[in-house]
Formats: sequence, structure tokens, C-alpha cells
Amino acid sequence: MIGVTSAGLISFINRAYDTSDKVIFEQSNLINLLQRDDAIMIDKSFLIDNICLQNDIKLIRSAFLKNKKQFSKEEALLNAKIAKVHVHIKRTIKD
Repeated sequence: MIGVTSAGLISFINRAYDTSDKVIFEQSNLINLLQRDDAIMIDKSFLIDNICLQNDIKLIRSAFLKNKKQFSKEEALLNAKIAKVHVHIKRTIKD
């Protein structure tokens, strides 16, 4: 698990685990470094919604299609914005 600031700086690196994302997040104590109304961008499978809700942390996650055939206009625009940021995060991690 890695944290990247909005300016592209790596702000958090966690040691490797062989467990679920939720357990890694809980054991990292990253939640204690966040302030109310901070936001975390996560993958679809990263199931920390309740933890973040309890601590007033906003989650940014791509929309799911689930049983829909296509995204709404709002969902498509949100996914496009998230994808642009995701590219920068991947570049930061790679460098």
C-alpha cells in the first residue's frame, strides 16, 4: 500500500503483507494520519468504506457497472477523472 499526495509526492509506504487490503489498511494505522474530510482514492476491491465513514474520510472509487449496461454521464465523467489521476499515481510508483 502506498500513499501519494495530490502534488505527486509519496507520503506513505507500507511493508508487504500476504493478506486482504482491508487488513493491511487497518494494521497500517494510516487512518490515524488522515484528517477529517481527507480523501483516499482506492481500487474497486478495496473494502474500507465503513472505516472511512466512521472517520469522516471521503472515498474516491471508480463507478461499478454491476447490473447496468452502461454508466450514467456523471459516472463516466467521474471514471475519466479518476483514470487521469490513476495514471499519475502509477507513474509515481514506477519512478
